[in-house]
Amino acid sequence: MFAENSDIRTRLDELVTDTVAGDSVIAVISGFSAMGKTETLRILMDRASAAGVTVLHVVSSRAERCLPYTTLEKILGLTELSQGRHAEPMGPGCAHAGDLGAVARDACSAIAAATARGPVLIAVDDVQFADEESLHCLQYAAHALRGGGPLALVLTWDPARGDEAPAALRSFLQRPGVRRIRVDVLTVEGIAERLAARWGRRRAAELAPRYYGLTGGNPLLVNALLEDGWSDGPPTGHNFQEAVDLCARRAGAVALEVTRCLAVLGDTRDLSLVGRLSRVGVPRTRRALEQMNAVGLLSGSRFRHPAVASALLAAMPAEALSQVGYRAAQLLYEAGEPTGAVVERLRSVGPLPQEWVLPVLDEAVREALAEHDIRRAISCLQFAVACCTDKNLYYVYQRRIAELYSLIDLGAADARLLALKTPILADELGGAESLRVAIARLASLHFDDALEIIRHVAVSERPTREGERAWWRLVCLTLAANYPGLLDRAGVPRPAELDLDPGAERDGTPLLRTCEALVTVLTRTDDASAMRRAVRVPDEEAAAGEDVDVYVCALLTLVYSDALNDAARWCDRGLGMPEDAPVWRVVAHCFRALVALRQGRLTEAVERADELMAHVTHHEWNDSLGLLLATLIEAHTAAGNHQAAAECVSRPINPALFDTRAGLHYLYARGRHHLAAGRLYGALADFMACGERMRQWDVDTPALAPWRVGAAETWLLLGRRDKAAALIEEQLAWFGTSELLPRAHGATLRCAAALRPPVERPPLLERALGMLQRVDDRYESSRVLADLSQAYHLLGEETKARTAARRARRLTRGHQGKKARPAAAAAAAPPPVPVRAPVPQESGAPGQGDKFAKLSGSERRVALLAAAGYTNREISARIYVTISTVEQHLTRVYRKLGIKRRDELPMDFGAGV
Repeated sequence: MFAENSDIRTRLDELVTDTVAGDSVIAVISGFSAMGKTETLRILMDRASAAGVTVLHVVSSRAERCLPYTTLEKILGLTELSQGRHAEPMGPGCAHAGDLGAVARDACSAIAAATARGPVLIAVDDVQFADEESLHCLQYAAHALRGGGPLALVLTWDPARGDEAPAALRSFLQRPGVRRIRVDVLTVEGIAERLAARWGRRRAAELAPRYYGLTGGNPLLVNALLEDGWSDGPPTGHNFQEAVDLCARRAGAVALEVTRCLAVLGDTRDLSLVGRLSRVGVPRTRRALEQMNAVGLLSGSRFRHPAVASALLAAMPAEALSQVGYRAAQLLYEAGEPTGAVVERLRSVGPLPQEWVLPVLDEAVREALAEHDIRRAISCLQFAVACCTDKNLYYVYQRRIAELYSLIDLGAADARLLALKTPILADELGGAESLRVAIARLASLHFDDALEIIRHVAVSERPTREGERAWWRLVCLTLAANYPGLLDRAGVPRPAELDLDPGAERDGTPLLRTCEALVTVLTRTDDASAMRRAVRVPDEEAAAGEDVDVYVCALLTLVYSDALNDAARWCDRGLGMPEDAPVWRVVAHCFRALVALRQGRLTEAVERADELMAHVTHHEWNDSLGLLLATLIEAHTAAGNHQAAAECVSRPINPALFDTRAGLHYLYARGRHHLAAGRLYGALADFMACGERMRQWDVDTPALAPWRVGAAETWLLLGRRDKAAALIEEQLAWFGTSELLPRAHGATLRCAAALRPPVERPPLLERALGMLQRVDDRYESSRVLADLSQAYHLLGEETKARTAARRARRLTRGHQGKKARPAAAAAAAPPPVPVRAPVPQESGAPGQGDKFAKLSGSERRVALLAAAGYTNREISARIYVTISTVEQHLTRVYRKLGIKRRDELPMDFGAGV
């Protein structure tokens, strides 16, 4: 500091000159800690010594403040002054007035004797720590010798310690005639002077502003950075870190505590929070922050650089850091700070087993899940485990962690769930929590573990409280909906014994309500009102998309109700989940493939299913992936890719799959593959095995798997029309007059038409086509159109046959690609067999004539040609209008007839017109 300040140099020279000249001088070198007071004093002593001045130098320390006359003894070497007077160290001002006066006179005489031999400089460093008795004596001597000898008394002190200074020192410093030398921070130019020797003047001029911005001009910090060779980037050198800690310590206990608390809290403008954390109050906190600004560690209420805060925290004892961190977290919690901030404070210092911590962590988990941040939620739960002292709650947190792992890592989830089995059987986990573990084990096809847990809960008769009863009901519904093959082994009530009414007012979680809806669709499809209520449940559950199990139940309810457009919308919702929730995306892709298959978009179904199956490992097998494999087999088969389908069928699967609902899909899909490959008895075995299970498990709905249609097609190819007719009659009787499940109903009508004489087929096929168009099933629609083309051909109506064939080709290109051929009829039209079937409707839908009447003449001509299979260009050439006019006419036709595209124009449009 001395080298960079010419004013200080001049004043020090004057002080030495006056002392040598015989004057009595009192001077105070003041400045905040680490500003260079000691360095300035050393330079003064060196100059004074060089000028022939006797230098008496002492450094006061905090530990000696309560030892009377200690500083004076150091100065004079008169240890006998205190001999015989104080057997024990005495506090400031405890000496008798007579003794203090005698000591002061003796000290004055000794100093006078020293000055008689030549100029004397008494230098006291850190005088704020000197004992009060010594200060009284020095003040007396300075007054007595004023103008009477060459004496210089120079003191260094920190004005930040004004509150700690004894009264004698304050009186001493306020004496008239005291010379004051203020040592302050370096300027940018001063820093550049210091850096020039190391970096050269040009480079030093560039670095000086950076040094100043980081240190505020604090000489100690500047020197530390210089020793570390810092020029850019975070200051991570050891010297800088030590210098920061030393600056804070020199500032005093209050400033040190306040600065450390600020480092723990991070940059904050809330002085009351810092004051409460440091336990010194707001006024002292404000003064401490002002002092740290003057020292150069802070700029306002913020650290000049994060490295400064890091250095302070690194220097704190671990226990002290933990205690301050805990207090900071609790203060933030009590002040209503965001949960994330409180949790970060706790995590930075370690687990805290206090009651207020767990609710904070629970809230943090909820926030993380609301943002779909699964890994952050798991991290919070793991920290809660470390903070938890209650054994039952400990296992609850472990169960929650396992459930969340099932969304990102099925292998890790399985291991954690398996570890919970022992405490469950030891009754260390509640009934509801145990059942949740059982449901999770069911999902990963670990049936033995799941059933053991379910039976244990049932035997212990613990499902008595409301929450436990709800979870017991959910277990029953889950088994009925997803694992019906386990119902008898589990010993739980069957669906018929449960009160299933999705429209009833009943409390429960979204998962329970959507599961009830799914079971209703699978077991009570003959009840139209119950099915309609069940389909509404998913959209009525606002939170349904936030839980993957609710999501799956809702999707299945929509798919099995033929609400495929709604199901596609729900799939897109799942596909929008973030990348770190892969199970969400897997489930969404799986059901998007299923929806695409049921809508006849075979290429999309294959692409989505193939993409997922390529990444499936053995330990990840569950019922959803079994459904995915079944979807892939059926899509390949429908698209005519029999080799690819055979490769999927040959893939090893978990035998437990055949006890699940997904296993029914697999049996049906494998039967379709065998049928397409000509292995008729293998196909028949799979269809009948599927049907047997569905009847036995009380889920015999064609919405799940239309096994009767598949078996009937097989019997037809085997030449057993009687058996085919019996199955189709049974299926049609199941539908009755209901218009539910149009996809399965349309496929059944197509098969029924194959059993009728050619003249009776078109009405049935037209009705089937209308039903399939309601669910936008292009594949089945193309099969119906192919059969319809064949029927018209047999009846000699070639125009209608060509029109139907064209429409079949167009639909086939839409779901299989441009090179694909239209789907062939299920079987050649055999001789008529008397089959009881619904009476075919008249040509055209009811009220269709009224719609035709709304068309203008031009619109009728365009519609007639479009229904006959002509393209827009061919129509424009025939009736001598532009292609744009044709398109406009068709748009109006579609609107008036209530249809969406050309394929939906009735085959008998000409008759209607």
